[in-house]
Amino acid sequence: PSAARDALPPNLQENFEMTLDVPMPDPRIVDYPGLRVVGRARRFSLEERSRVPAFWEEVIEEIGQYMWGNETFGVSFDFDEQEAMTYMVGFADDGRCDSSELDHLELVPGRYAVFDHAGHISTIAQTWAGIFDGGLAKAGVAPRGGPEFELYTKEFRPETPGGVSIWVPVG
Repeated sequence: PSAARDALPPNLQENFEMTLDVPMPDPRIVDYPGLRVVGRARRFSLEERSRVPAFWEEVIEEIGQYMWGNETFGVSFDFDEQEAMTYMVGFADDGRCDSSELDHLELVPGRYAVFDHAGHISTIAQTWAGIFDGGLAKAGVAPRGGPEFELYTKEFRPETPGGVSIWVPVG
C-alpha cells in the first residue's frame, strides 16, 4: 500500500481509472406488462446528474430495508428542453410496505429495448450515451417516449460488474 492511500480517511477511496471502451450490447426487445414503482423522486438538471449516486445512497438509507434482496429501479422521466429530468429510486409496489408516504410512478406496458450493462456501475452513463448515440438505431428501433429505467437485479452489488439493464420504451 502506498503512503498516500494510507493517509486517506477510511471512508474515502482513491480515484480509479475508468475505461471509456464499454462495449455496446445488442438489445433484447421485450413486451413489458408494466409495473407501479414506489420510492423517492427528485428533479436533476443536466449539471446535477452526477449527484444521482448520492441520491441512491439517501434513498437506501431511508427505505433500503424494502429494497434489499429485491429488484430495484432507477427511473428517468419528465425530461425538458434543458435536459433536466426527474429521477426516481424505488421498487415494485407489491404491498411489502405502506407506500402512502412515498412517490409513485407507473411504468407503462409496451415494447422496450433492453440493454444489459455488463460493466461496473460507474460506467453506466457510457452505456446510456451509447444507446442514444446509435444503439437504438443499430437495433432498428426508435424511442417512443415515456419513462426509461435501470432495472437492478436481486443479485446486483455495486462493487462488482453486471446485474443491471437499461429499458427504453420503443415504438
